[in-house]
Amino acid sequence: MTPPVTLADVRVQIDAVDRRLVRLLAERQRLVEQAAAIKGLPDAVHDPVRVAQVFEKVHATAAAAGLSPAIAGPIWQGLIACCTFHQITWLSRTKISSRCPHQ
Repeated sequence: MTPPVTLADVRVQIDAVDRRLVRLLAERQRLVEQAAAIKGLPDAVHDPVRVAQVFEKVHATAAAAGLSPAIAGPIWQGLIACCTFHQITWLSRTKISSRCPHQ
């Protein structure tokens, strides 16, 4: 990639990174939905041990990549919170919509 020369050049590159991030987040969402399906019940979604593992791995990966913990920490805190909420609501919708209306 050509080094940016102007602010507009930098913004074009930031936009390209944002598009890649969105695709990766969509992939993560699909995996979160698969995990929710395996868990089966909204009460099974909260897993503090797994959350701690994710944070540990992210902090190590971020440090190795040169990503500031001041950026990585809050982003993953928000991501985990949103994904947890998504799993619960996804399970609720899936379980409700998969029930026979005559039950």
